[in-house]
Amino acid sequence: MARALHIAVGVLRRNDGQVLIAQRQAGKPGAGQWEFPGGKRDPGETLRQALDRELHEELGVAVQAATPLIRLRHQYPDRHVLLDTWRVDAWQGDPVGCEGQPVRWVPVEALPTIGLLAADAPIVQALQLPPCYAISPPALAAADWAAWAGAAQAGLCRFRGAQLDDAHYWHAWDAAVRAATPSSQRWVADRCPPSGVRPRRLDGVHLSQRRFAAQADHLQEARDWRLGVSCHSPAELRRAAAGGADFAVLGPVCPTASHPGAAPLGWTRWARWADQAGLPVYAIGGVTPDDVPRARAAGGQGIAGISAFLPPS
Repeated sequence: MARALHIAVGVLRRNDGQVLIAQRQAGKPGAGQWEFPGGKRDPGETLRQALDRELHEELGVAVQAATPLIRLRHQYPDRHVLLDTWRVDAWQGDPVGCEGQPVRWVPVEALPTIGLLAADAPIVQALQLPPCYAISPPALAAADWAAWAGAAQAGLCRFRGAQLDDAHYWHAWDAAVRAATPSSQRWVADRCPPSGVRPRRLDGVHLSQRRFAAQADHLQEARDWRLGVSCHSPAELRRAAAGGADFAVLGPVCPTASHPGAAPLGWTRWARWADQAGLPVYAIGGVTPDDVPRARAAGGQGIAGISAFLPPS
């Protein structure tokens, strides 16, 4: 792989949830398309220094608070880029196009229809996904799904029901989401819904590698829910991205009691694999919500887990 052009990218987000995008000017690759502002890291700069400088030069703002959002690679026909993307929540000054580029504020949910550069598409998913992803214990009864989700305190919750056939699973799903609070949580199923059916409050489907491979043709069809895939290697991450996955779960990062025979990746290798994935990646295996900053610093979306979201016994 050719040496990547390292770029610091900033997503300025207002209190109303809208984010700032800028239009590529004539004469530049992708002219007329929209992107999140940023630019090339100069020799000797830290990523934060590059971010601060680029946003000052392009928008006339001084960054006050920024946190890592996602690190990803993208191969254009003529260049390979490594995007270190930061969420910027506080700044001084009113953003303007200091280099003559048009800028605009847009709701996050409208970004897929704006005409963003292809490299920025995973950033949209990262903005829409929470940092903590709770997965229900294998032995949890379907009748207890709603109570478990309420106690998990995670933005994303996956209901697993390997012991249930499809009819019983979706009946249990409907009962759980009707009873579950808070309404801000998002729900993920462990299987695809029936063709042409959108179950109540279904935000996503998370599949094992086996189910992902078996349903590859179905998953290429138009769908209005996110697709997540469990991965354990760079090859599986590549297959997930090529198959239209919106996020991946990669691990185990650390030793875990649920998979005592699995060799942990460690954070260094996890970070190397995650930034080549081209989509948001959750760390799983021996991690807790306290590890979210570490996962973010490593270029990931956040953490996923089972025992990490169980109430103290």
